[in-house]
Amino acid sequence: MESFTITLAQVAPVVLDVEKNMKRALSLLDDCGKRGSSILVLPELYLSGYEIKEAISTEAGAERLERNVNAALPLIAEKTRDSKCDILISYPLFEQPGKRPYIALEYFSGGKSLALHRKINLCNYAQYTEHLTFSEGDEVTVAETPACKAGMFVCEDLWHMTNAIFAAKLGAEVIFYPSAATVLDRAEGEQCLSNWKKLTQGTAFSQTSYVVCCNQAASPASIYFGGSHVVDPNGDVVAQLPLFEEAVMDVDIDLDYLNRIRGKRPLLKNERFEVYRKYM
Repeated sequence: MESFTITLAQVAPVVLDVEKNMKRALSLLDDCGKRGSSILVLPELYLSGYEIKEAISTEAGAERLERNVNAALPLIAEKTRDSKCDILISYPLFEQPGKRPYIALEYFSGGKSLALHRKINLCNYAQYTEHLTFSEGDEVTVAETPACKAGMFVCEDLWHMTNAIFAAKLGAEVIFYPSAATVLDRAEGEQCLSNWKKLTQGTAFSQTSYVVCCNQAASPASIYFGGSHVVDPNGDVVAQLPLFEEAVMDVDIDLDYLNRIRGKRPLLKNERFEVYRKYM
C-alpha cells in the first residue's frame, strides 16, 4: 500500500466508564470506515481513562475494571471487521492477580489482535507517578498491519530514543505514540507542546519514519493539552490538532514518500549495531 489515511481522535474518555468510552470508539470506527480511513488512533488509557490509581488500589476495584475492559475489547475487535478500519486502543492490562497492571496498547484489525504493547518507560517525575501504579513492559513492539509496519509505543516511551531506534531496526514505517500528557497550568501548553515536537520531529528525521502522537484533551480531571500531530520522515509536521480541545482529524500517510526519503538518506541501512554490543 503506497498511501493510506489514519484518524487522530484527540478525545477525552470518561474515567472508569468503560462502556461509554467503548461506545464512542465504536462510533468513531463506523465514521472512519465510511470515510475510508485505515487506522483509528486514540489516546493513552482511552478505554478506562487515565486517572484510575485510586480505583485500582483495592482488589475489588481492580477486578471490576478488569471485567469491564475484558468485556469491551471483543466488541471493539469485532467492529474493526465490520467497519473495515483498524484501531490502536490503550487500556490497563491485568495479567496476574494482585500485580500492578500494564499500560497496554493493542492493535486490532479485521476482528483480531495483531499486536500488544506494554508501556516500557513509566513516567516517575514532575506530576506523574506511574511507577507506583503500573508495571513496566520489556518489549519493543512492531505490528505487521494491512496498512504498514507499525511501531507501537505509549507516551513516555517517546522520550527514550532507544525505543524508536529499535522499532525502526525491526522495520517500523510509522511509529505511534498515544499519550495522556498534562500541564499544571494552561499557560504552559504551548511550551510543553514545543518540547514534544522537538522529540517527535527528531525521532521522525533520525529514524526516517512517520511519527504519530495522539494526546488526550479536554478532560475535567486534569489539564491534558492535546496538540496531537503527525511528523513525516523528513521531520516536518504535516498535521496538528488544537491545544486543549477535543478534535478528530484524518491524515494521509505516504509510504512512497517515506521510501524516497530512506533512499536519499539511508540512515537505517547504515546503522552499525554491532559496535554497541560491548556496552550492553
